[in-house]
Amino acid sequence: MKASTGAPDLDADARCAACEYILTGLPSSGTCPECGRGFDLADASTFLTDDPFMRWCY
Repeated sequence: MKASTGAPDLDADARCAACEYILTGLPSSGTCPECGRGFDLADASTFLTDDPFMRWCY
């Protein structure tokens, strides 16, 4: 069982900041295949990790 560190699991949670395409399995940096927006998994400002449904609750 994997211990929780509080940090997001980038393999499961990283999504494109523009179209929310799931970036799982893609190289650690590049462009989203859906919309073309650039991302770098080393730079948290270039992708989303929050729950996509929570933004609609408030």
